Amino acid sequence: MPFAEWDEIFETGVEEFDLQHKKMIQILNLIYIYYQRRLDKKMIEQVFQQLTDYFQKHFASEEAMMESIEYPEEELAVHKSAHQEFLKAYLQKVHEGNVMELLKFVKNWWVSHVFHIDKKYGEFIKMKNK
Repeated sequence: MPFAEWDEIFETGVEEFDLQHKKMIQILNLIYIYYQRRLDKKMIEQVFQQLTDYFQKHFASEEAMMESIEYPEEELAVHKSAHQEFLKAYLQKVHEGNVMELLKFVKNWWVSHVFHIDKKYGEFIKMKNK
């Protein structure tokens, strides 16, 4: 059984970012599999680095897209702040080294972030295209 699963309820309405979100879930599940199989800590660290890089690229892509569509500045600032705060907490948890705690943190944050913040840009784009 996977650690995290994609569901249509997570869709933002922006295909590029929905695909990136799916990829993040795949990476989380890979880390979980490595953890369950008690694979070498170096391998798990490499996948965490892959996830870190992916988060940074994804966040930069989202923020650039929001700027390009003239997303409200206040909402963009909230979104950027959420990304920065997450990365800071995430990197601290990576440093602490508790894999399951880190996986749970990422999963919980991601679900909350998608529902409360990311879906807003999807709605904004939908309204703008009407």
